[in-house]
Amino acid sequence: MTASEHRRAWRATWLLVAFMLVNFADKMVMGLVANPVMTELHLTREQFGSASAAFFALFSLAALGGSFLTRTVRTPVLLLGMALLWSAAQLPMLLGVAGFGVLVATRVLLGAAEGPATPVAVHHLHGWFEERDRTLPTAIFLVGAAVGVAVAAPVLGAVTAAWGWRWTFGVVGLVGLVWAAVWLRYGEEGPLAPPVGRRRVSDAPVGQRSADSAPVGRRSTDGAPVGKRPAGDTSLGGGSVPYRKLLFSRTWLSAALGAFAAFWTVSASLTWAVDYFQEVGGLGLRQASLLIMLAALAKGTAMLTHGLLVQRAGRRAAAGLRPRAPSPPA
Repeated sequence: MTASEHRRAWRATWLLVAFMLVNFADKMVMGLVANPVMTELHLTREQFGSASAAFFALFSLAALGGSFLTRTVRTPVLLLGMALLWSAAQLPMLLGVAGFGVLVATRVLLGAAEGPATPVAVHHLHGWFEERDRTLPTAIFLVGAAVGVAVAAPVLGAVTAAWGWRWTFGVVGLVGLVWAAVWLRYGEEGPLAPPVGRRRVSDAPVGQRSADSAPVGRRSTDGAPVGKRPAGDTSLGGGSVPYRKLLFSRTWLSAALGAFAAFWTVSASLTWAVDYFQEVGGLGLRQASLLIMLAALAKGTAMLTHGLLVQRAGRRAAAGLRPRAPSPPA
């Protein structure tokens, strides 16, 4: 990787961290404004829970569809489209006439737009880094989710206190538009991104892969194709694996069960944590937001530390060194 590509790779990483920040700020809005929304719209907790759950109505299906679209549509275009849809889903709540029906409809749209966010963004990020170097940037990218909650909790809490709950939706919608504008200017595919609109390099036998396997039309400043690999480079693996084999593997099934448990707790905390702190704990919105921020920062620190440790272990393994075992107790 050249110095220019290295700088652009990390620029893409930090832009995607901001992408995840906006992503989780969007998710956080409903929980932060639970009390004023239920009061003004005369909703029961069951109705409010149903509106929050509407976010997941198309979330999983959209995640699958968005992942398949990476075969035919370039990831910068997909990420831009998602950010614009997020904003389109938030801004209608600024209207004074927007009630329960609009709230449910916009949450469905938001979930559909955010479903593919993480897989498509990770796919884009990996187009900038070799496999051995992906752990740290991926961990930093995922920290954006924790940072999004940590930043959104106090900032959006202050917006709610100052301008009312409708402007909380408006602010995250406007931030999404700002990110989309920056991405439109700087978003680009990496030199290792697979081609789209035709058979992927990894689907071809290793011996038939050409060095010119970079995305069509992506060229460096000197006019040469970006991402050329040396002849005989087999870093992309040995061909495609049938989805049936992947989806019934123990690795995928255990990861799916873990994701189910994780989303259960995440969705419950994003929806009800602030309401619980206020109604049961007797805290104000600012104090509840501070607790959410501290929990998110702890999560982000753990994720980043884990990423550093995994990357270090991977590099030791690549160098032929054995993992360090913990010292036995004296």
